[in-house]
Amino acid sequence: MMNETWPQESLIASIEPDIPPRDYDTGSLSLTRVELYALGTRLHWRLDLSMKAQSNVQKARKDLKKSPPELIEFHLTRTFLPRVQALSMSDERGGVFSLMDMDSSFFNEDQVRAVTRLRPRPELPAQLTVAWADRTYAFFTGDSGPDA
Repeated sequence: MMNETWPQESLIASIEPDIPPRDYDTGSLSLTRVELYALGTRLHWRLDLSMKAQSNVQKARKDLKKSPPELIEFHLTRTFLPRVQALSMSDERGGVFSLMDMDSSFFNEDQVRAVTRLRPRPELPAQLTVAWADRTYAFFTGDSGPDA
């Protein structure tokens, strides 16, 4: 759950990086959007679940049906995403950014969507590298407005 909201008016730049998805045991993970705010960076993720993972979701929902729905969703989405402790971001200047929080939810039955927030905001323009569980996502972001 996100601790505090970042106001939309503090959005400095956003991009939709053209990076191929990376395969994991639970499915294919894509970095779909990067947003730079005054306070930091929001990374938007989409995990297209494998058929095995989709079956596991259905089984877990049946097994856990007495639990609160939001607890089930929290547990299952975090189970299928790579460990959040294995996520890091750096820039070409040697800057390292701290993970603040992550929010995740199901989209239909075959997809997990997640948003991670990191601080501080990188100096722009920046070549950023995000590593998550031994997979790397690299992209460039400029400073030319909301769609840099």
